[in-house]
Amino acid sequence: MQGDAVHPRRSSGWCWLGAVCVGVVVLVVVWLYRAPALGLHWMLAAHGLADTASPRVGEGAGVAAYCVDIQAHPVQGLQNNLSGLTFNAETQTLFAIINRPAAVAELSLDGVLMRHMPLSGVADPEGITHVAGQWFVVADEASNQVYWLEIGPGERRAAVHPQPLLPVQLGGIGNLGLEGVSWDQDRGVLVVVQENLPQRVWVLEGLQPPDGPLPSSAIRAREWAPDGWLARVTADQSSITVRSDNGRWLMLSAASALVVEYTPDGALVGLMPLWRGQHGLQQKVPQAEGIATDDSGRLFVVSEPNLFYRFKAQALCG
Repeated sequence: MQGDAVHPRRSSGWCWLGAVCVGVVVLVVVWLYRAPALGLHWMLAAHGLADTASPRVGEGAGVAAYCVDIQAHPVQGLQNNLSGLTFNAETQTLFAIINRPAAVAELSLDGVLMRHMPLSGVADPEGITHVAGQWFVVADEASNQVYWLEIGPGERRAAVHPQPLLPVQLGGIGNLGLEGVSWDQDRGVLVVVQENLPQRVWVLEGLQPPDGPLPSSAIRAREWAPDGWLARVTADQSSITVRSDNGRWLMLSAASALVVEYTPDGALVGLMPLWRGQHGLQQKVPQAEGIATDDSGRLFVVSEPNLFYRFKAQALCG
């Protein structure tokens, strides 16, 4: 019947509108996942035109040279929400943060649970870093603040210092705020990352433990950024660690399943995909939330819900 017929021009208009909407969605996804930049760096590395292909002599192995040593190992005694990670050179152990319910776990370098400590004073801790002695710093996404944390030997419970490090909040809104934190021993600065919208990195100078002579107001915060838009290759930032052997920064992305290595001045120098078939992985790392390196150059990653990974430089792998 003529009244029920679809007008050809109206149908064509809806098709064009649908095509435009699909195109916009594709462009947004491509941009969020940094596909152009990642593809360019991958191509350069594959043809030996970038530092991602090989480490520099004397500076420690680049992340491209690593292979997995322990993979997808469930940490017995932990069930869910395994998040940030740090290495304590003084105890030769790892400390991990669990965000809900808040807790700190001490792990061996083989991923064995040694101690579990309920943590009070923060609602959604996402990052942890060892500074010196018994002092750590914790990043809390709920308050978008960073706090001192003291953990003595044998303690079974822990509480952050009630006074936050900064007089103002860092980070974004909702579940996209502060995700990672790492202490740069050589430069004496604290590096803090925001997950997304936007991805941001702060460098905090003037840090001292709560019983030090300087107040928190003496801490200075400056923003850090990679060197150019092509150096941003991840869809989010879930953790960060500063390598002790060469001072480079390793940025972890859960959404991209990727480790990106930067120099402190922002140059991208290494890529390590945490994908199936890469670096000896039998399966993709499902949700990488924490990263750390030890003083022998090994690299550790923890993934929700409770998975532990260890990587070694290629020359050390069997």
